Amino acid sequence: MEYKSVRIDGQVLSTGIRQAIARSEESLICFIRPDTIRFVAVSGLRMVVSWEAQLQSPASDSLVFLVPPVIADLLMSESVRSQPGVEIGRRGKR
Repeated sequence: MEYKSVRIDGQVLSTGIRQAIARSEESLICFIRPDTIRFVAVSGLRMVVSWEAQLQSPASDSLVFLVPPVIADLLMSESVRSQPGVEIGRRGKR
C-alpha cells in the first residue's frame, strides 16, 4: 500500500470546513487538487454548498475523502487554524 499526503494551511482548512459545515450536519466531501481545495456539503442527495480556495503551495497529489462531522469539529479548532501546514493523507493503491 502506498501513503499519499498533502500539506494544507491550517487556516484554509479550518475556514473551508467551517463554511461548508454551517449549511449541513452531514459528512463533507473534500477534493484536493494540485492547485485547489474544495469542500462540498450535502444533504440527502442534494449538494448544499461548495467552498473552494486556491492552495498557496501546490499539492503533490490529488485526493478525495469524506470528513465526518465529529472530525470536522476537531479540524475547526484553534490548534489546527494556527498551523502553517496540516498533513492530510491516506493509505491506498494508486
